[in-house]
Amino acid sequence: MGFVSTNELQKELGKCRVLLNTPKWNEAYGNVVVEALACGVPVIAYRRGGPSEIIQHGLTGYLVDPDDKKNMLSYVEIIKKIKRKNCREWAEKNASVDIFANKVVNWLNKVIMEYK
Repeated sequence: MGFVSTNELQKELGKCRVLLNTPKWNEAYGNVVVEALACGVPVIAYRRGGPSEIIQHGLTGYLVDPDDKKNMLSYVEIIKKIKRKNCREWAEKNASVDIFANKVVNWLNKVIMEYK
């Protein structure tokens, strides 16, 4: 599909049953995971980096050992146990613009206080 607008991305992503997140490296945060959760899409990801801190195993998706494709596929079979509402609620409580801005401000204040 190439580049699509935010609205189009949300529309298409929201139709997905699950997002499989399979990076070969340690992803620092996991924007793709957060975007999926915000659209109410559960995520199955390797237990690596940021996604392993974002996904709540059994509540917003599932975590599997890195490169364990067989286990990942077993979770695809039961993904309907994850309530899409839980995914959206996680994003609203943990990744909204206001929450992110507050985290940045708090971090900056901490850094400023350390160098005062």
